[in-house]
Amino acid sequence: MALLIPSILTCHKLRHTVYYKNHMKSTIEILLKKDVQKIFDKFSLCFNIRIVFFTPDGRELAVGLNKPSNELCSLMRRELHRESSCTCFDKKILNKALNKMEMVTEHCYAGMIESIVPIFY
Repeated sequence: MALLIPSILTCHKLRHTVYYKNHMKSTIEILLKKDVQKIFDKFSLCFNIRIVFFTPDGRELAVGLNKPSNELCSLMRRELHRESSCTCFDKKILNKALNKMEMVTEHCYAGMIESIVPIFY
């Protein structure tokens, strides 16, 4: 799971990362259950953050309240043509967390603080 910790001037954002190398079917079945989505929705609502389970290759499996990325990230990616920089950063921090098997926190190019905690099954 990955928590993007907001600083005073950043937007709230939360990411969860699931590494499921040999257990894809069972993990997806768990994530797609209605109870899990309800937990995601309540967490997003309580903390006003985006919570997401990602596959190791970056695909979203579940999103709390189906919240989109925050406006700053969307602006950076779309309007300022930073999609490739953002994607590289996301992959870098994800791989670092997976390799360390612990939470990793770094500042992204836009100044957001992003943390990723991998969950192994």
